Amino acid sequence: MTVKADRNNVFVAGASGATGRRVVQELRKKGFKVRAGVRDAEKARSSGLQVDNKVELGNCNLVDAAKQKGISKFVLMSSLLTNGAASEKYLRSSGLEWTVVRPGGLSNKPLAEVGNLIVGKEDTLFGRPSDPGKDISRDLVAAVLVEAVTQPGASNKVVEIVSSKDASELPPDQWFSNI
Repeated sequence: MTVKADRNNVFVAGASGATGRRVVQELRKKGFKVRAGVRDAEKARSSGLQVDNKVELGNCNLVDAAKQKGISKFVLMSSLLTNGAASEKYLRSSGLEWTVVRPGGLSNKPLAEVGNLIVGKEDTLFGRPSDPGKDISRDLVAAVLVEAVTQPGASNKVVEIVSSKDASELPPDQWFSNI
């Protein structure tokens, strides 16, 4: 899933997916106008994606389109263990301001059941049994993606995120500060 932002307008690719829908909801709560990128508009509507004057359905060739349109920020949701996949490398070399968010195993459980956020730098949180956490709530992933759009400290960073019931609560303004 990809989030591209330009001031108060945000494009979310994969908006009809389980995490993408949550990102759209979080952005709407914060007052953003959202363009929701989906493969199948009818499937998106039937999945519960609310389309109104603040959400528009559309598609584009993501990084190149962002450059062409003069988009100021590009946030990419990747995955743990990708270790700089081709799409990440292309984004990093694009000249755009970017953030890559690599979550662990995505859980539909609420935050209270999965635990608090753990943030690590690139290639540090692998989800092994000895690591501090493996799974992360999709709701929390959505919140991190939205914060990556709005926080200047998130720019040009790769962050890996998991959660654990043993982790202390980390305020959003610190999510990108130690990376």
